[in-house]
Amino acid sequence: MSGCVSLEDETLSTVHQQPASSSTSCNGTNTNRACSSGNGCSTGTGCQQPEQQQGSFGSWVRRQAAASSTAPAGQQQEPGSQGTCMKCKAAPAVTRIRQNEPYCNTCIEAGVISKFRHATKGQGLIAAGDRVLLALSGGAASLALLWCTLAMQSANSSRPERGKVSFQLVLLHVDCSAAWSMPAVQAQQRLQQLQAAVAAAGFSGQLLVLQLQDVFAHSQEQLLQLLQDQQQQQQHHAG
Repeated sequence: MSGCVSLEDETLSTVHQQPASSSTSCNGTNTNRACSSGNGCSTGTGCQQPEQQQGSFGSWVRRQAAASSTAPAGQQQEPGSQGTCMKCKAAPAVTRIRQNEPYCNTCIEAGVISKFRHATKGQGLIAAGDRVLLALSGGAASLALLWCTLAMQSANSSRPERGKVSFQLVLLHVDCSAAWSMPAVQAQQRLQQLQAAVAAAGFSGQLLVLQLQDVFAHSQEQLLQLLQDQQQQQQHHAG
């Protein structure tokens, strides 16, 4: 809103000579308003940016518009229609990221894992022999985090693979079904779906579950005891 004033204000109609128009934009965003500076834009560069949809992000909208303009209206693009991956220069690209750059699935995955490795192992957050407790809600973000963590975990503790670390991983899920007044049957189904997603990711370790009401009702020491008891139960059933 900086540098923009509404043309609906009659007291300012004599100051601004720009006509009101639905295509008038300020700082790259369609606002149906005129800029307050004499050169037509408060940034001094002029309002030359294309209109954007309300609530959208500029670079994302421009990439989507560029991608959709190559396909006929009402049709979705087929895999590989984005061109060739600019990273490996071999596989067909499946999407465009950053500055409209075409990438394939393999190169996107490798890039994400590399950034995760630098943010954890590279910063000393995960070292050999550590015990890591990973919170898992079951959403896309936490499952992606699990996937990156497993990709960095070495199965060989005596001789870890290059770029990997040998550590123990335990998952923790807080069941919030009580806060949503969710029936017990539905809550159990959601937990089973989470367990299936964890197994599909390749994790075979322990998945601990805490009820949301227990988190608020017990002290930290009591919660740790609950987790330890649950670990022992799972180890007993696994044995």
